[in-house]
Amino acid sequence: MLILNNVTKKAKDRHINIIEKYDPDYNKITIDGIKFSDYEVLWHESLKDLKALKKINSEYYLNQQLKMAKKFLQKELKAQCLTSTLVLIHL
Repeated sequence: MLILNNVTKKAKDRHINIIEKYDPDYNKITIDGIKFSDYEVLWHESLKDLKALKKINSEYYLNQQLKMAKKFLQKELKAQCLTSTLVLIHL
């Protein structure tokens, strides 16, 4: 975590150096109507929320779900064919 914080701090410092060339007034900067400093806090909180989410390999997960759906549909189709056959036999 220390490495990430160090990288984040370096990136933030680099961006601030670029921004300061334009001599901005940080009290006037807003993002979606929120002061820049407050927005930064919200942004870091959202990163914590993202880190709390379960991470999955989406390609593997989707392929697994597709296989399960295919098996389910095959069983349903067989059941429908069997039911149709039985109905035809009784007619």
